[in-house]
Amino acid sequence: AEQLEVAKAAETSSDSRGIHWGLVFSITAGDWLHNLVDGFVIAQAFLDCSVSKGWTIVAATIYHELAQEISDFAILLNVAGLSVIPALGVNIFTGLSVMIGAAIYMWTKPGVGTQGLLLAFAGGMYTYLATNVAAAQFLKTDLKSSLSKLCVFFCFAIGVIAIGLVLLDHEHCTGGDGGGEDGGHGHAHRI
Repeated sequence: AEQLEVAKAAETSSDSRGIHWGLVFSITAGDWLHNLVDGFVIAQAFLDCSVSKGWTIVAATIYHELAQEISDFAILLNVAGLSVIPALGVNIFTGLSVMIGAAIYMWTKPGVGTQGLLLAFAGGMYTYLATNVAAAQFLKTDLKSSLSKLCVFFCFAIGVIAIGLVLLDHEHCTGGDGGGEDGGHGHAHRI
């Protein structure tokens, strides 16, 4: 009987304190890679565009990171089972990857293909979290009224609209050569 209990305990994704380590890893890996790519984008904006464009990208990154890090923190606390200090530690660790990404970009200048692969991986992690964790948690939550459900949907809609507004003013840099001879159709893509 004791061996059966040990086997059942080993099958669960959480430890004796109720921490879901698989979820903690997914959030940490996805957020770390996402922030790493943010660092690439920020460095690219400063190096290949202009200082003004660089600071615009920094502001947009801070804007979207605030909501994202608050969400990650809430999931780490309420769903993954971490306490406040470890959850803050995860957020600080993943936040540092922005600076690491900028340093790597300035040192190596990776091509768009590499950036795309990293962004796709990080995006896949967030898609997993959105569909399997956040949506599942929302569906399991017993919201007391239609007003509560409408409020949650309204907050989601504000996030979607904010991202859409940022994309309205989307433009590509020419990488300083202004050419378009780079095979990137004037977008200065380096593969």
